[in-house]
Amino acid sequence: MSEDLLQRLGRGHGAITASAGTGKTYTLLQMVLREAELGTKLDRILAVTFTRKGTVELRERVRAGLAAAFREARTEAEAKRLGEARRELERATITTIHGFCQQALQERAFEAGRPLDAKLAPGSGLASRAFQAALRKGLAGEDRAMWETLVAGPGPVRLEAWVLEMLPELPRLGPTDEDLADRVAAFDGPAILARLAEAEAALKAQSRKPLAELAAQIETTLREAPTPRDVALAARDWKRPKGHDPVWWNAIPEPARAAIGDLQDFPWISLGLQVLAHATRAELEALKAAEGALDYGDLIRQ
Repeated sequence: MSEDLLQRLGRGHGAITASAGTGKTYTLLQMVLREAELGTKLDRILAVTFTRKGTVELRERVRAGLAAAFREARTEAEAKRLGEARRELERATITTIHGFCQQALQERAFEAGRPLDAKLAPGSGLASRAFQAALRKGLAGEDRAMWETLVAGPGPVRLEAWVLEMLPELPRLGPTDEDLADRVAAFDGPAILARLAEAEAALKAQSRKPLAELAAQIETTLREAPTPRDVALAARDWKRPKGHDPVWWNAIPEPARAAIGDLQDFPWISLGLQVLAHATRAELEALKAAEGALDYGDLIRQ
């Protein structure tokens, strides 16, 4: 690497961002070697990359680079500095982002309020155990029917994958129970039933039956469903048009059709997934506390 480019990169803190194969590791290597040649102690250098493979490669290339620079040293003072750098290489912090975060938390455990012996949870194993615990408790609880419905759709394996994928984004997920409550509140049941009755009266006898069935289902839901979530679950089973819009469905005024469709199509399963995801998060935090473990999210957030 040219001295001109090194000068432009400067010294101190810096980040190298580029696509694969463009020389990020080589550039980082040259910057570390330059600092060693200038007398910077290697334990004062932090080099962070994304993968463990990358850190191993970088450390070995620094080792080889220091050996080559030591052999080519032009002065005794330069040889002394490079010789010290070679001996101190293992003290240099060359690691992944998560590795550095874990090291910082271990060194500052009291300030972070973390156990001194906290360990990194392996992969998604701990989260998977948390999901299984949350699901077992849900299936044994008062809302068992909702949990059984959740599992019946995608199946337990796919459901677990969905929930674990949701965990990092949990605070920003939607729609919420408040959204559902607003939609149910906006559903003017008596007015909708009145529009259905008018549409039924205007149809021939052979086309009235589906409208009568839909009206009966809506009336039963409004009378018996105690919560907005129960309304949404019941609305899934309301009479729907099949194929191209049939006569009976087209007879309903557009505003009423839209209101009915809004409830029928509400993504209620996302609410159930959020309940399960929150329960999984609670189980995960309990497991981490019991086992003194950290996950990758903890390393970044702390």
